[in-house]
Amino acid sequence: MPKKVKAEQGKFGGGRQPRIHPITTPIREKIIRCPVCDQVFVALVEVQPAAFKLPEAAHYLGNISLPTLRRLIARGLIRPVRALRHLTISRAECARYLQDNTSP
Repeated sequence: MPKKVKAEQGKFGGGRQPRIHPITTPIREKIIRCPVCDQVFVALVEVQPAAFKLPEAAHYLGNISLPTLRRLIARGLIRPVRALRHLTISRAECARYLQDNTSP
């Protein structure tokens, strides 16, 4: 009977290691036509998400904590989108909250 090779002990113990998903860049190529010389250029445009999950929204709002963000939602100061499985907050809602609550 062949001898079993012991799995290498990693950070999460032996056996299967967790998947590491590749980091995707939110940069897309966009074709632009110059109105003056009528040449075609390819420009790299950064795509901004329309809505954030709670950790991303907390970071966008000034790196506040998740309990603080949940308190703001409970007080009605920030209106999340509840139609999905996860709470999401639109970029416009985050911008409205920041605009309404900045001191002059």
